[in-house]
Amino acid sequence: MECAKVGIVLVTLPYEVHVKMSPDNEVPKQRGFVFDDDFLTSAKTAIRNRISHEATSWSDPKELEVFRRKEGNNLVLTVPKTVLFEDPEAELDKLYEELVQL
Repeated sequence: MECAKVGIVLVTLPYEVHVKMSPDNEVPKQRGFVFDDDFLTSAKTAIRNRISHEATSWSDPKELEVFRRKEGNNLVLTVPKTVLFEDPEAELDKLYEELVQL
């Protein structure tokens, strides 16, 4: 199954959720994906907003996995992985560069 990575979700302890989405849709286009640009932009905004809204009630990082399993519409979240790091913003940027911008 092909996919275009368009963002990163990072859950940290003490409990915070960080979301970084691509500001445009150029990376998937460069990789040959064909899609409706407005639709993808709307889908990214919707999932970012849902995560930001729902995460305020989460009390455990495992709740991201519960959210991921419920989300199966236009954007699909991959299985969360555990990563050790010291600076959440630096790690978010690093993962974004490695996984989204390739």
